[in-house]
Amino acid sequence: MKTRISLAPLPGVLHLAVVRERAFLVLAFDGPCPPADAAAAGYARIARELHRRRLAVVHERVFGSLPCESDVRAARAAALAAADVEAAGPVTYVQGRPPWGEGLAGAIVAAVDPDRLDAAPRLIVDRGAPCGRVWRADGALFVTLQSLPGPAVDDAAFPPLQARRAIADADRLLRAEGTDFRAVVRTWFYLRGILGWYTEFNRERTAAYGRLGVPGARDTAGRPPASTGIGAATRDAACALDLLAVAPGPGSPVRLERLVSPVQPDAVRYGSLFSRGATVRG
Repeated sequence: MKTRISLAPLPGVLHLAVVRERAFLVLAFDGPCPPADAAAAGYARIARELHRRRLAVVHERVFGSLPCESDVRAARAAALAAADVEAAGPVTYVQGRPPWGEGLAGAIVAAVDPDRLDAAPRLIVDRGAPCGRVWRADGALFVTLQSLPGPAVDDAAFPPLQARRAIADADRLLRAEGTDFRAVVRTWFYLRGILGWYTEFNRERTAAYGRLGVPGARDTAGRPPASTGIGAATRDAACALDLLAVAPGPGSPVRLERLVSPVQPDAVRYGSLFSRGATVRG
């Protein structure tokens, strides 16, 4: 089921898609508006949908210019709290300047219906900061992690080192939940100045995947995680990582499939270790 909800008089819409126990809410603005006002109105609508449908957020990203980040975060938290929706979860704020220059471009929220899960989502906290969620459905473990490696890595650090730390942090957190990086099916890497160090990033990712035994890192039989490498900044890092990991248990009907594009060459042919896409079937 897909729904399009107008945010008039603000210049934006909220798109809603529900598939079984999962829901995706995409907030998009198509004209200038003060960032705090846009975030307040947009997240009020998101909060109402989450509350009305009894959904729990498992992954959240916001796209906007970095100077307005603090205003957007404050308005978001207030709108969610006002609707009795958890506001303390992790948010990946990515520099995604809208076409008109500065302000809030939109947000993407993934949520689940806790009543249809084996175990409801639980917040993952690392070093005092929320960084992901874990839940169980159809006999499988699901984990999302966000904004790794975290604010301890400053912007002046060697960018490939940040990529190495992000992957290592992810594996450490996944192991604490009973799985590891080999269960990752999808990654989002946000790279500041991507064109200046993409070759070094690919080299570091391939080496890290090899150390962790990620499928496809040492042979051509397995398929590595599907991925998006985005030339976009986050406030605290030259490299930030979001991911989804899925680990089916014994007897689980959940099946994972990495996809091959019929019109694009396999990424490993030009030294980039990722799959073009992935599906999770239950």
